Amino acid sequence: MREIWFDGSRCVACLTCALACAIEHTPEKSLFTALRNRAALRSRMEVRVTEGFLLPVQCRHCSNPPCLYACMASAVSRDGETGIVSVDGRRCVSCLMCVMVCPLGAISVSGDGMAPLRCDRCPERDVP
Repeated sequence: MREIWFDGSRCVACLTCALACAIEHTPEKSLFTALRNRAALRSRMEVRVTEGFLLPVQCRHCSNPPCLYACMASAVSRDGETGIVSVDGRRCVSCLMCVMVCPLGAISVSGDGMAPLRCDRCPERDVP
């Protein structure tokens, strides 16, 4: 499975990881082009400060994902080969049950009525 590793001792909370995530999910894949075209930059992860520690929060693609069972539209699925949990935006009815049951708080609301956002581990890249 494609994993994302985090070394908290080296993190300075610059949020470059969140910016890179947001840029990767724009059609242009370029910060300058996205800004020029006024594309909405939406990261699929965030960095939180918890008891003095920095912690990246993104979907961990649980082995037994509560969001999969909570989705009344069957829009959440898990790839048996890669283990990646994803949302089919065409089936999602925006009930936000997946957001409510996520134990990590790693699923965010897009704000424009679209399917909730979660880390997809950048399927079109060799390395997330």
